[in-house]
Amino acid sequence: MNIGLSKGHFYGLDEEKITNSRKQYGDNRLSTFKPKGIFSKILENLSDPIIRILLGALGANIIFNMKSINWAECGGIILAIIISTLISSLSERGSEKAFERLQSDTRGKSVRVIRQGGERLIPIEDIVVGDYVILSSGDGVPCDGRMVEGRILIDQSALNGESIEVWKEPCHDKTDFIPSSADCVFRGSLISEGQGIMICKAVGQSTLYGRIAGELTEEKRQSPLKLRLEALAKSVSKIGYFAAVLVALTYLFNVIFIDSAFVGAEIISKLSDWHFMSSSIIKAITIAITVVVVAVPEGLPLMITVILSSNMKKMLKAGVLVRKPVGIETAGSMNILFTDKTGTVTCGKLKTEAIITAEGIQYKRLGAVANEGIFNILLPSLQKNCDSTIIEGVVRGGNSTDRAILEFLGGASSDVPVIDHLPFDSKRKFSASVLPGLTVYKGAPEKIIARCSRCYDKNGSVRSFNTKSDILDTVKKISSRCGRVIAVAAFEKGILDSLPDDMIFICIIKLRDSLRPEAKTAVSRLRSAGIQSVMITGDGIDTAIAVAKDAGIMGVDKGSVAIDSAALSAMTDEEIAKMLPDLAVVARALPSDKSRLVRIAEALGMVVGMTGDGVNDAPALKLADVGFSMGSGTEIAKEASDIVILHNDLSSIADAVLFGRTIWKSIRKFILFQLTMNLSAVGVSLFGQLLGIDAPVTVIQMLWVNIIMDTLGGVAFAGEAPLEKYMKEKPKRRDAPVFTRSLFVQILTVGSFVVALCVFFLSSSFMRDFYLYSHDPIYFMTAFFALFIFTGICVSFISRGDGFFTFSGLSKNKPFIFIMVFVLVIQLSMVYFGGEVFRCAPLEAKELLLVCALSITVFPADFVRKICMKLLKI
Repeated sequence: MNIGLSKGHFYGLDEEKITNSRKQYGDNRLSTFKPKGIFSKILENLSDPIIRILLGALGANIIFNMKSINWAECGGIILAIIISTLISSLSERGSEKAFERLQSDTRGKSVRVIRQGGERLIPIEDIVVGDYVILSSGDGVPCDGRMVEGRILIDQSALNGESIEVWKEPCHDKTDFIPSSADCVFRGSLISEGQGIMICKAVGQSTLYGRIAGELTEEKRQSPLKLRLEALAKSVSKIGYFAAVLVALTYLFNVIFIDSAFVGAEIISKLSDWHFMSSSIIKAITIAITVVVVAVPEGLPLMITVILSSNMKKMLKAGVLVRKPVGIETAGSMNILFTDKTGTVTCGKLKTEAIITAEGIQYKRLGAVANEGIFNILLPSLQKNCDSTIIEGVVRGGNSTDRAILEFLGGASSDVPVIDHLPFDSKRKFSASVLPGLTVYKGAPEKIIARCSRCYDKNGSVRSFNTKSDILDTVKKISSRCGRVIAVAAFEKGILDSLPDDMIFICIIKLRDSLRPEAKTAVSRLRSAGIQSVMITGDGIDTAIAVAKDAGIMGVDKGSVAIDSAALSAMTDEEIAKMLPDLAVVARALPSDKSRLVRIAEALGMVVGMTGDGVNDAPALKLADVGFSMGSGTEIAKEASDIVILHNDLSSIADAVLFGRTIWKSIRKFILFQLTMNLSAVGVSLFGQLLGIDAPVTVIQMLWVNIIMDTLGGVAFAGEAPLEKYMKEKPKRRDAPVFTRSLFVQILTVGSFVVALCVFFLSSSFMRDFYLYSHDPIYFMTAFFALFIFTGICVSFISRGDGFFTFSGLSKNKPFIFIMVFVLVIQLSMVYFGGEVFRCAPLEAKELLLVCALSITVFPADFVRKICMKLLKI
């Protein structure tokens, strides 16, 4: 294909030089994302702090209790560990596969090169240093190098964050590859216009793109969730050890002193009996280990895995791909978000909002001016002085400004021929086209308007430009409101290469990269959630401030400080830390500014979010506590991030925060439920022995209890709905303890009430007589088993309630209702059909009703607890 370039001037590499270059510099492959194997992920997930405690307790239980081990309890723990690690590992692998599919469309691209005097089409990975690469509009630059032929307009925003396109052309007096030189182009840039030939100077990991990818080795600090779970594990361990020692000492006190009725001679006899003491101590140790095992919330790892996995699926449907599950919960803890402007806060695409004539009339549609005399001058002036074209109904080529103008015309076309054309140049700051009898100019207002002394009125007549000052004021107002202005003028003579004096003003064009429709609402939601938004952009400070004010990032009761990169670099970290709470805008930002701000914010104990789509954003995305990459972004940015926002939608980040907060609340509710029931189980086991009942709950019954508390409970609490009221709360500290004072009091009071209720039932002569204990204990023990399970169901409702309202939001968690009804049905089935396996016998209706009545006393008891806590301000 002949593209009008002097390809014959370049012979290119032959096979020998290609081989030598590949040996010396390598090929053009980038280091790709290499997922860990499933077994590596399983081993990694086994390092979870709660799982480590479970493994330790399980090992001790097996060693010390081999003869009388509770295999149901051990089986429950092993099952919880296996399921949670497998689901977590498979879920993470599923996210990686989705991410690999997201990347797959960037592989297998081909490029045109000149080799051995001819044009060749080769895979992008096969480019070597020294290759001559042919570039055309719409292509991506495949490697780093220098322009040697032609002229191209490129978009380097993926690399430097600046939305302004720049022209690149050969500098024939230079041969060295100097990155700052005007003839150098870099991998990851996009060609908006023009054509040319470059010589490759760097490939693969040696390119700027590749070097940034190679910097992504710095590991994130621990996530808030992991930090909190480690603290929880320590707290649970201390409580479990304390309870274990207490129970063991109580057992020894019971067998030595109480059983001896405090008779001195018998006590001394027991103390001096080595066989009795050794067996009693071993039994005490056995009981202590059992208490530790029961105290650990073994269902927590499984529940966290289930809730993260289920929410990942929900978020994917909403256009949010979660690459790292823990990133969801981290988003909920976030208290500062550094966000890009282009494509995140704004649409990332220029749009023509209006054309304004010399009389100050704004036309927001071309059709509105169609009946005016100026239309016959306006249409050819805009259409024919444009480097974009319409192909098959789609605007192609040209820079973003030309595309926006052509889209505004909506397919309207003029038959006026173009005699000559001068493309836009950033140095000249204007373009020009020679039409029959008229030359039209389009460019920077300060260049065009200054040379206009005449203008067209709406009838198309030429008159004196008396409104020049008004037009200049309009230009200033538009610019101050984050708009871009292009001026259009004409002259009777065909002068192309310079602007003549006494030009005729036609109009100014008001363009804008408008705010995304949801941006303002999203920023407001984040602010109400206590999250500070800081906009970081490569644009100038005036434009940045205007966009920030429009989006609600900057203004009254919001961030008030706007700063550019130069001023930021002159400040110390301490000065920036003091300024950070008021910071709203960082303009002309460099990639290093983003990483620096992340480090400073993290040093202040903040949970930091960062959005980005370019290669330059990748290090900061990796460093931040939670990195949000855009679906339209580069592969490196996506690989460095935790969450990919597929639709580039800022509201999706606010949704991620809501999901994260919901997840944390669900985890906390489940911990409350598990620890309350664990305390109840320990208390029942302890007091049951003191009351002479060796097994208040049998091995098989305990297995059912574990299934309720672990598997079914985890699934039930994982279904909590995200409520918008959570976005009115302030973010939790990164190291906020799970064991808050209120949580501890609730576990202690509700758990103690359940234990007291169970002890009352087991010790009450009325209950024993009512359930005919002396005739056959099976009915009494069946009723107790039902009481324990029914009470557990009531505790689950109390645990998931918010504040005083135990049943608030219950209708939005249908899985919870279904599971609790399922547990109730299965329990009733056990009562009536369980038989000897479950140590159950059918109860009469009045006997079952009494059990139910006792169970629901948990609700008024908890209501009293809530009132007392409110009065005591706990």
